[in-house]
Amino acid sequence: MTQYLSDKIKVCSFVSILLVLYIHSDFHEIPNEVEKMSFNIILQNFVSGKIGRLAVPVFFMISGYLFFIKVKNIGDVFRNQKKRIRTLLVPYLIAALFLPFFYMLLALLPRASLYVNCTEFCFLKGNVWDVLYRLYVDSGSGSPYGFHLWFLRDLIAIVIVSPFLFYLRKIDKRGYSVCLLFILSLFEIPVVTSLFWFVVGSYFINRMEINNRLVVVAAISVYFLICIAEIIYPNSFSPHYLSLLIKIVGVWSFWNLYNVCIKKSFELKKHELLEKCCGFTFFVYLYHEPTLNVVRKLLVVILGCDEFGFAVSYLLSPWIFVFFAILIGILLKRYINPIYKVCVGGR
Repeated sequence: MTQYLSDKIKVCSFVSILLVLYIHSDFHEIPNEVEKMSFNIILQNFVSGKIGRLAVPVFFMISGYLFFIKVKNIGDVFRNQKKRIRTLLVPYLIAALFLPFFYMLLALLPRASLYVNCTEFCFLKGNVWDVLYRLYVDSGSGSPYGFHLWFLRDLIAIVIVSPFLFYLRKIDKRGYSVCLLFILSLFEIPVVTSLFWFVVGSYFINRMEINNRLVVVAAISVYFLICIAEIIYPNSFSPHYLSLLIKIVGVWSFWNLYNVCIKKSFELKKHELLEKCCGFTFFVYLYHEPTLNVVRKLLVVILGCDEFGFAVSYLLSPWIFVFFAILIGILLKRYINPIYKVCVGGR
């Protein structure tokens, strides 16, 4: 892997986590937030729903590429699995506990329920296995109790079956199996869709590079036009196969936009602030819920519960949160670095 591609992965990961924050910063149309506020609804739909949907596929692709980049035999696969106990499983186990304990803390504070979506500890109902299942697998909505952690849950599941993927890659060196996974993804099985993007990244992330500015700008323009058409004519783009094809166009465009905007001479280490921000991407992902929710609702209290207040809160919340999250991350690394390293898997 070249230094340029390494830097690209770090920068694209940071941009992607910002998009994830936008997805989780939007306000609900019903019952009493942005209902009947057409500008806010369209703004959120475009940024979170259309642009933001590219973030998670990019994360899976990067994960697939990094997992198999140096794999030459099955022993390498097992070593990577062992490494990811520290870098994925342990952070997942810890982060899944953060959200319920955060709610417990807020429950002790007066009027705290104004700034969180829920303070009910429904995950505590049932026996210990039911509680663990809701915390780490499925709380009833298809995601763990910390709903944003579904990505990590799926990634861990994929790592578990990575020996099978290794032998599949030996048989299918050209990546034809991606077509099969695409077809299986049409059945809207969440883990299968995650596996599709992971395998796409493992095969093609370093093959889909293009530096032709005209082609990339044309692809991005087409994607934006499709997004606008989706907003205007939503029912015309409802089939899942069409949605997946649109995502493929968007992800390809997003990945190559970097090549158009960033010169080959770019070195991340020469941009201290950006490098610092990129170093906290995983920390921001793990602990942005429900803390981001507090930020966006506090902003609305300050700015007012009208179209302007909701729009400004939506646009600023991710940036304000990232600023404070990175600041907290820096302090944690400085004063309790051993604990911080365990929580983020040594990143």
